[in-house]
Amino acid sequence: MDPTDRERLIDQGASARAEGRSFLDNPAFRAHAHPRDDDRALSDWQDRVEAWHRGWMDEDAVRRGVAARAVRDLLDRLGRPGPGPGPGAGSDDARTGSRRPAPPARPVTG
Repeated sequence: MDPTDRERLIDQGASARAEGRSFLDNPAFRAHAHPRDDDRALSDWQDRVEAWHRGWMDEDAVRRGVAARAVRDLLDRLGRPGPGPGPGAGSDDARTGSRRPAPPARPVTG
């Protein structure tokens, strides 16, 4: 596959993710696009699958990062502790993967 086709497929995969489509919507998965009994055709098909999927995954990673930042920003604005280290942050529960709230501060006595 030439570099122009590869870039086009990467862009198509990214656009598909931006539109909310699944990685299973890869056009190379359609029956008419499957390779026949030819090793070269199989290799070309695999390159096309991987290029489209690369674009989809790259866009997905960007969207997950944007969503995580938006959640952190919202929690900051609300004055609530968010995930991660820092004052008031909860701790990870290794058994369940869930977050536990930080314990309340104890008054100083004595």
